[in-house]
Amino acid sequence: MKESCCSANTIERIQGRRMTARARALPSIPAATRHHIREVADRLGYRPNARVSELMGQIRQNRSISGLSETVAMYWSDAAESDVRNFSHLRRMEAAVQTRLACEGFGLDLFYNDAANTPATVERILRTRGIRGVILAPLIHLTHRHLHWRWDLLSVVIAGSGIWRPDFNRVRFNHFEDIMLILHHLHAGATKKVALATDAQVEVRSQHAMTGSFWARVPAQTRRMESVFTAKVGDHDRFEKWLTKLKPEILIVASPHVFGWVGDHYPEMEIVVTSDVLAPQTPGLRGIRQDYASLGSVAAEKLMGQMSLNQTGIPENPHQIYLRGEWVEPVTKTRPVRERAQSVAE
Repeated sequence: MKESCCSANTIERIQGRRMTARARALPSIPAATRHHIREVADRLGYRPNARVSELMGQIRQNRSISGLSETVAMYWSDAAESDVRNFSHLRRMEAAVQTRLACEGFGLDLFYNDAANTPATVERILRTRGIRGVILAPLIHLTHRHLHWRWDLLSVVIAGSGIWRPDFNRVRFNHFEDIMLILHHLHAGATKKVALATDAQVEVRSQHAMTGSFWARVPAQTRRMESVFTAKVGDHDRFEKWLTKLKPEILIVASPHVFGWVGDHYPEMEIVVTSDVLAPQTPGLRGIRQDYASLGSVAAEKLMGQMSLNQTGIPENPHQIYLRGEWVEPVTKTRPVRERAQSVAE
């Protein structure tokens, strides 16, 4: 990641002449001089600070300053607006980003994946609007995403898991630690047969963190090679056969698809959930709740920090901020799983 330290004084020193305010801006200056100044600035990577430019413009026009503002973008690269609206955890995240940015005087432009917002179109809009900060929202349908943008003009933060090319600093949930925490609270020792049902796409996006954590924590005496089920769309019948054969006493569900498949057919089996399966108001379940509002607000804070340092481009060593889930005990009498599944869907 490039941290720009080039200033107008640096350009003056390189070109060997005084670059007055008139020479920087006024069209009356000879074209050759303006061209030479821009050439030197481009070579050195000079970019004006947008917030300082706005402040100076207000001062020059003798206007009262009610507050500085700058707009950044949030791009849902594989999700339509309807996808975000249909899931409460995604809505909470988006709202948290807007709220946190607004506290510091930033606005937010939202872009979704549709025919009018192809990656090339979004990049062009960002340039046209002078937007220099972008949050890449969590991948919903894809496991991988590759964007060919001019990154040296942008400060970027990734929110959530997923394999991005190029990679950037990101804020994500700690799936490995979440499964560890579940098994710790279950006290799953030698007496309980525990199984994990997860989602194939989530597994890839998290670099197999959940299954890796499960195998690392489950005691050898209760461990079975078939104790993990990785679900894909349309795997309902295969899941039923797996569950009937294995007969786990505790099933950790890390997939909304599987949660809907379980139904109330297995009253003798305890269901423990993780990921976005556990909605804030879902009664009768215990497990890990991942706070999507925190994901959004921390991603916004990270982006504003990078922008304040004028950090742009692709970082040489992207770093990650991990958010740990919260253990939640049931607050009401357990209801049938099928009824609880309907509550999650709502």
